Amino acid sequence: FKKAKTAAALMAAALAALLLLGGCSGGKDAAKAEIDPEKLGQELYDSGCFGQDIFEVDSGVIESMYGELEGVQAAKVYASSGASANEIAVFRAADKAGAEKIYQAASQRLEDRKLAYENYLPEEAKKLESALLRQEGSCVVFCVAEDAPGAEKIVDSYFD
Repeated sequence: FKKAKTAAALMAAALAALLLLGGCSGGKDAAKAEIDPEKLGQELYDSGCFGQDIFEVDSGVIESMYGELEGVQAAKVYASSGASANEIAVFRAADKAGAEKIYQAASQRLEDRKLAYENYLPEEAKKLESALLRQEGSCVVFCVAEDAPGAEKIVDSYFD
């Protein structure tokens, strides 16, 4: 039960991260001030950085993964069924304060997943050590990828 709850919490964090990224502000130029979580989430999914075992998560499951997230304006989350730690979550909050709460939820999900995978699938636990968790303005992105540098490059292109 604890592992299922932890996995659910981690998946929810990922979804929350995807929602925040959708319309994030705080980029270096006006063109990147409003990030669309749907677009970034889909680009990450299509990149091949996450393997073949992730699927789109609906809003009800996101809440079970990340907890109740207030102020989320948009989100896109993909997660594994549990056979891998791979996850994509992009969130856009109403404001920076909301994004900070989502970041905290995603951070908690990451820590919970590290504990869950430590003995369950140690090779997947290694991916969690290189997870990307980033907040800029009202956006939050959380990624656990087969190709972490590749995923980070895509995220950077939206923020830099």
